[in-house]
Amino acid sequence: MRKGFSLIETVFAVALLAVLALGLLALFINGLKLSTQNRESTKCAKVGQQLLENLRDRSLEFPKTAQSFRAIDGDPPTHGFPPAPYPRVDLGGQEYLIEVQLDPVAGHLHLYSVRVQVSWPDGSHQVQLQTYYLRD
Repeated sequence: MRKGFSLIETVFAVALLAVLALGLLALFINGLKLSTQNRESTKCAKVGQQLLENLRDRSLEFPKTAQSFRAIDGDPPTHGFPPAPYPRVDLGGQEYLIEVQLDPVAGHLHLYSVRVQVSWPDGSHQVQLQTYYLRD
């Protein structure tokens, strides 16, 4: 009776373990990428939320017509609108670009739709927030 494993059985077992290890490594790498992406999305959402809070907390005069303010195009604020952190903010050494779209809601006097888009430093992704403001 023979004892132990043959060379073919050993090679097969090592190959199977290598394939499993590569699969686990790929899962780990994708998890790290998703974690980084989630962290960036959270930063962008915080920037957008801060701008929307500044709009709510201030008695800014909203423009009467639909307007778009894009930091990438160098659009300057008009009479303090949109407020800081427009047009860009630096977080942790990375610069995020901000776009603000203001639209009066048709049929509703003094009601405005405001959309804020914050783009990642490399421009590959963005986070969009939208809300409504009622102004006198």
